[in-house]
Parts: sequence; structure tokens; C-alpha cells
Amino acid sequence: VKIKKRLASEDFIPLKTDSIQAWIARANGSKLTQRREMLSAHIRWLEDHMGSSIDNVKRSNLQALRDRIEHLKKTTKGDYKINTRNSYLKDLKTFFLDLSKKGNLVYELPHDLIAHELRSFEVRGESEETKSSQAKTPNQLQLGLRDLLDRNLPEYAAYYSILFLTGMRRNELADSSVWTFVNDPGKKSHIKLYATKTSKTRNITLDHSPMAIDLLDAVAKWKDPSPHAFGMDGHKFSALAYEHGRFFRPHDMRVSNASYLMLLDVPETLIARRLGHTTNQSLQSYREHSELLELEEGNNLCEASGLIDIFKDIISSLDKDSKMESLNHS
Repeated sequence: VKIKKRLASEDFIPLKTDSIQAWIARANGSKLTQRREMLSAHIRWLEDHMGSSIDNVKRSNLQALRDRIEHLKKTTKGDYKINTRNSYLKDLKTFFLDLSKKGNLVYELPHDLIAHELRSFEVRGESEETKSSQAKTPNQLQLGLRDLLDRNLPEYAAYYSILFLTGMRRNELADSSVWTFVNDPGKKSHIKLYATKTSKTRNITLDHSPMAIDLLDAVAKWKDPSPHAFGMDGHKFSALAYEHGRFFRPHDMRVSNASYLMLLDVPETLIARRLGHTTNQSLQSYREHSELLELEEGNNLCEASGLIDIFKDIISSLDKDSKMESLNHS
């Protein structure tokens, strides 16, 4: 009778292993992101650890789950960042609290107990990537972008340029399925972005980076005949960009974007909104970077970085490649 009632209820959450991913997608939004796939992997691990289905979870099982996430390792690049671990704990806490509220757990676990056992790890400093990345000077940016052009890699020069002008995360820009360029009458030109890392949507206005519009247009025209274009395989493309960048890394562009905007007196609340930050922790790092920079005269990122001419060269190179590819196909 209890099972029939649960099946008849609209709030019933199936607890079979093969339905976990469907629950995660439904509970957190329409997109099953890489982060949620990882969440599903943690739940499946817990079922194997328990030797039974997830609805039999006990306090000791939650403790084992938190311990697993604390010591989580990447296969090639060392430990996961603490903020990434905390995002997993937050999603898992939401998952188990929801199951508890709907009466889907065999053992009654108080909500405050679940929250305590899946509490976040303490953050003692800014994230490792932000801490290790550098805001690049105008000369360093020019040197790196010119190097990519000299090696006939205009698509990667454009990629790094747009990262610098928008502050997007490297995989966000490389995956064109998560963002759109909006240029509607009566509105500022902007990029509307769905951030898979945070599962939130944000808008990036382009009034401080007007040449981003021309670069985006050049990339859009260039990418059709190319198998290596933005959006074909976002993770692969950003990984290749990481390898090709001899003088900087993708995340250096994000740090540079924020640091330059601070020197242009853009309000920090707007900078945080553009970057998708919810705390002032990373902004403090950007302030420290900006104190060491000396910019060109200008009112926007293109002028203050002194990169207008090189942006034009990148656009010209992409346009030439696109025309040559079209002729070859003809």
C-alpha cells in the first residue's frame, strides 16, 4: 500500500540506479552538465559502498561520501580545487535533503544532520587557478597574440582575444552551444551565456570591448568550413588553445579582463556579474593584479590594451582563411 501511494504521488522520486541522472536533470534544470554527471557518479559510488540502494543511506554513509570528495583526485592534474569539491557537496546535500523531505529515505535522518555531514570544506584562500594565473601587460598580450598569428593560428589568436575582451571561462567560449550573441535594436550588444559550471545565466555587455563584436563575426564566418572551429568540441578546442599559447594561458585572459576593467573604473559589482562571481574572494586577487599594471590611454579594453591593430590583423587573417577554404571547396 505504501509503495502504491508513493507511485501515485507526483512527488515520488524513483530511487533505482538507472534513474539517478534523470532525477538530477529534472531537479537542477533541463541541462545535464558535466558537474551533474559527476554528482551521479558519486551517488553510484555510494550505492556500491553501501551494497544497497540509495534510499537505505545512513549517517556513516554520508560521512564516507564526504571523505571521498575531500580526497578526490584528477587523473592527470592533481587534486580538484576546493571550490569544485564544495559544489559537489552542495548538490549532494540538496539531493539528500529533497529525498528526506519527500519521505524517500528508509532511515529518518534529521535535515540538520544531513546538512552537517555534507557541509562545505573551509576555503582558506582564493582558488588555485585564479591565484596562479597572471594579469598580462599590454606588451605580453601583444607578444602572445602575434606569436599565434605568426604560426598561422588565427583561430586561437581570436579565441584568446575574445577571452580577454569578455572574461568568459575557457570552456564557455569554446562551446558555442551555451552562449549567443545578442544585437537587438534598443539594447546594448551583449553575450547571453549559460554557465555550465554554476548552472546560471549571465549577460556580458560589450560596450567596454567593442572589437569583440567584429572578432565574433569573423569567427562565425570562418568556422563553417573548418573542422576545428569553436563549438565543434569545446573541451578539445580549449585544451588545444592551452597547448598553443606559449606566452599565456586561457585563464590569464579572464584575470586580465577583470584587472583592466578595474583600472578603467568599471564598478566591481558589474565586473563580478560579468564574470559570474558570487563572492568578493576572487575580486581581491584581481585588485592585486591591477595594482601592477600600466595601461595605454583609452576608454575601453581595446584602447587601454593597445591591441586594436593586432585585433584587425586577426580578423583579416580569419577572413582570408575563410575565403581560401571556400575556394578550395568550390
